[in-house]
Amino acid sequence: DIPRKEVPDAIEKCHKAGITVRMVTGDNIITAKAIAKDIGIIKEGEDFLAM
Repeated sequence: DIPRKEVPDAIEKCHKAGITVRMVTGDNIITAKAIAKDIGIIKEGEDFLAM
């Protein structure tokens, strides 16, 4: 499923408020990273942790 259109704005507001956003998904790592970039959880070149 694609993220809802309001998700990037909500994530930006969380970041501005000092809230660290985490994503839990069953998608494969490549898909998860692409979605995280698209919605603003991580920026290009940023490190991320996959567990």
